[in-house]
Amino acid sequence: MNKIFLFPVVFILSVLFSVKINAQTDTLVLQPGPADGYDAYVRTDSPDQNFGDGFDFIANAWTAQGNFFIMRSFILFNLSSIPSNMTVLNATLDLYTNLNTGHYQLDSGPNTAYFMRVTEAWSEHQVTWNHQPAATFDNLVILPQSTSHTETYHVDLTSHVQDMVRHPETNFGWMFRLQTEETYRCMVFASSDNPNASWHPRLTVIYTHCALPQAKFTFSIVDKTVQFTDMSLNANAWNWDFGDGSTSILQNPQHTYLLPGDYPVKLTVKDSCGTGYYIDTVHIDCVHPVADFEYHIYYPEVDFYNTTISNTAYAWLWNFGDGSTSTQKNPVHTYSYNGNYKVCMKVTDSCSTDSVCHEVHFNPPWNVHFTSGLIYLNGLVVRFTDNTEGATEWLWSFGDGDSSALQCPVHAYKLAGRYHVCLKAGNDISCDTACDFILLTGGLQTDTASPTAIYPNPVTDGIIYIIIGEDAEIAHIFLYNNLGKMVSQEQFSNVKKSEPIVETLPDLQGGIYFLKLQFNNITRLFKVIIP
Repeated sequence: MNKIFLFPVVFILSVLFSVKINAQTDTLVLQPGPADGYDAYVRTDSPDQNFGDGFDFIANAWTAQGNFFIMRSFILFNLSSIPSNMTVLNATLDLYTNLNTGHYQLDSGPNTAYFMRVTEAWSEHQVTWNHQPAATFDNLVILPQSTSHTETYHVDLTSHVQDMVRHPETNFGWMFRLQTEETYRCMVFASSDNPNASWHPRLTVIYTHCALPQAKFTFSIVDKTVQFTDMSLNANAWNWDFGDGSTSILQNPQHTYLLPGDYPVKLTVKDSCGTGYYIDTVHIDCVHPVADFEYHIYYPEVDFYNTTISNTAYAWLWNFGDGSTSTQKNPVHTYSYNGNYKVCMKVTDSCSTDSVCHEVHFNPPWNVHFTSGLIYLNGLVVRFTDNTEGATEWLWSFGDGDSSALQCPVHAYKLAGRYHVCLKAGNDISCDTACDFILLTGGLQTDTASPTAIYPNPVTDGIIYIIIGEDAEIAHIFLYNNLGKMVSQEQFSNVKKSEPIVETLPDLQGGIYFLKLQFNNITRLFKVIIP
């Protein structure tokens, strides 16, 4: 199978290449033999030995008796018969597999290889591995992996030979080596010293006296818009390929790229003699994203708003600081617990990545609220009830110099009057305060139309007797401790004003308690002492 392969590497910044159309051409065929051929191979296991008369033109990575070695080859053709003012249209090197090689593996393994220009002089009968000439990776030609042991390669070296003819002082030939020099890989051709003359390397050069057009351009970039300026010689037609799928036939086009990146721009020009092209790389810079976000708390949810600045589409990754994440642009997150959370957002676009973190103070929207109510007949004992949602800590100021850290305290004032009561409620992160005034008139509250009494007080034997001043179908009795917490309740039916209610108290610790009696829409409150 015969193939022609040309693979210039992607980092080449500019290449000039011309193809004949109407011009008269000349052809030079070079296939030298042992007398005038100029090739040799070198190997790592004999680093100071010369192999200038070997029959192989080889690139190899193998083992011998378990020892690993690498082989490379060099070749040079005399191009002096082509005048430097000629235009090279095509240059093809034919390489033939050496079927009689001592390297029994022939073409083997993933053997993709390079043809690289040598950049310094070397001698066919002096070159060794330790004294091999330098070669450049610029504008190298790739030989793809072989498909058979008898394959013939037709290697397109046009751009190399064009430069060698224009600048003869740079013609030092080529190095032939594997792309990856690891076992077991090999590509074996016949050298110019091979006994079979038809297998010798053959270089065919087609050139012309016609003045082909010389393609050239410059460009300037503003943001993502590029202005191209044609600098070609002898051109009368232009064809631009901007490297992103867009084209133009204008001489000096302007093109806007949608995304950042490197774009190989190719200009092809024509005249009556032929065609030429020029390639240069246009680099469109990234506009790096600037990540940022805002948030609003709607307890218990937090709405996050992405405010990132970016000129391209991008992706988001949120970390809410409680182990939860999201890839939404503007997520809504619910926290299970109050606290401070470090929330981070990472954005990634076609250019790069940026991150930002903000601390979110997640606390309930404090609505501190409390109520107060008299629970003692003298009008000076008040029970305060906290109604603040989410609070875990409290601090009461009763307006008479006393305070309490209970949630719902009972406070006994010494004197009647107007008191400014304040409650500071919240948690270990934040809090708020609410205040109100209470008016205490003091004095014993009595109802002569319906007198009541309890005895004995202090209580003895855990039994208390209650007398009401009128009959009642239902009477409710509630007992509270000095903190305002109800410790017992009981209901009596068909109560007679002449018969006392017998209330058996539960087993309680000694102290001050408050007994509330409700009957016939009347409420009475008594201070009860349990020894």
